Amino acid sequence: MKTINKLKKKTVLLTVSLFLVTTICNAIDPTVAFKPGEKLSYNLFYNWGIIWIHAGSANFSVYETTYRKEPSYQFSVSGNSAKSFDKFFFVRDSFISIVNQKNFLPVYHRRIVREDSYWAKDEYFFTTIDSNKTSVITDCKRRKGSRNVDTLCISPSVTDLVTAIYKARNTDMSKAKKNDKIPFSIIFADDDKPY
Repeated sequence: MKTINKLKKKTVLLTVSLFLVTTICNAIDPTVAFKPGEKLSYNLFYNWGIIWIHAGSANFSVYETTYRKEPSYQFSVSGNSAKSFDKFFFVRDSFISIVNQKNFLPVYHRRIVREDSYWAKDEYFFTTIDSNKTSVITDCKRRKGSRNVDTLCISPSVTDLVTAIYKARNTDMSKAKKNDKIPFSIIFADDDKPY
């Protein structure tokens, strides 16, 4: 279990790192670092000492959509282990996040994860109360365990993991200095409870 948790943490770190590198290399215009129709694909590797093994792939896509009658962006992310790696660690993950185009605030997030025998489905429905507070209806399901439905009122404003990655890509770094910190509050479910 510790190996799986370490692998998950490395996967999240790798995903965030890849997107930050993409931001620096592929900024399209200074206000929006992506365009609808953008598709990014990455090969993922597992490092075992001096050996690098092709472990899988991650794919990111941006679409325009409408949500709650508002123009929105849909960010889709999928991660799969390579067939040759499935026996070692099987992964089929998908994430969808929808954000309002005007204010870049999240309105919906869905995470479906299958990693070996672990299965999870989380849905978050965001409602902005004011500039510093968000209401989030959470619906978390697990293969083993109960379904947890809750309403959270979170201050300061909160986002999901995928939206945070795209927000990081759109953060103006032109005046940033070494060791500057840009905080993000992110909601994420572990087991069946959101944190």
